[in-house]
Amino acid sequence: MTTLADNVEQALRADLVRGIHPPGGRLQMEKLAERYGAGMSPVREALSRLYAEGLVSLESNKGFRVPALSRDDLADIAFARTAIETAALRRAMERGEIAWEASLVSALHTYRLTSRDLDTSDADRLRAWQAAHDGLHRALISGSGSPRIEKIQERLLVQHSRYRQLLYRIPIDFDVHEREHVDLVEAVLERDVEGAVSMMASHIAITLDVLDQWGIWKETG
Repeated sequence: MTTLADNVEQALRADLVRGIHPPGGRLQMEKLAERYGAGMSPVREALSRLYAEGLVSLESNKGFRVPALSRDDLADIAFARTAIETAALRRAMERGEIAWEASLVSALHTYRLTSRDLDTSDADRLRAWQAAHDGLHRALISGSGSPRIEKIQERLLVQHSRYRQLLYRIPIDFDVHEREHVDLVEAVLERDVEGAVSMMASHIAITLDVLDQWGIWKETG
């Protein structure tokens, strides 16, 4: 059964990822209660859950805040994702059966369809593309058979998504991005373990590499 705290958590998570609440800014419970149409208790519970996910920070005597964006934080997220997803991908390629392969083909197809219609200025299309992109990454490691790994990946994907928003400020060749995923899935289906793992590691590093290249950190402080 979905509770009011569940609804607040979902809506607040989406707003944090989209940057609706500015990084480093204070999350005032009264304003959140008004925005999400809920009482203080559901808001407090939602904030506590998101704190556990690393999407909200808590300072003594200062309350909840939106974590600041920094290069060091993104580098740590990328490091953790690489460690988790490459290990899980290796295991998935060892254990994955036909049903898993079919799920990859389906997830890739959905991702490619949303890529063709992608317009970063269109919020609905962008959300569809982001959901398809993350869905493909979930599918890639789902064959590992580890629910714990999948939960860790989910948290890291959401944390990484906050930084992905910065990419939309600069020109990105999404055709190249799509090609990388196609090549990755092909390597996985061919059971090219080392090739697929290498592609996965390189792909996860892209956000950090591109933001470094464009000097975005000066803008974000």
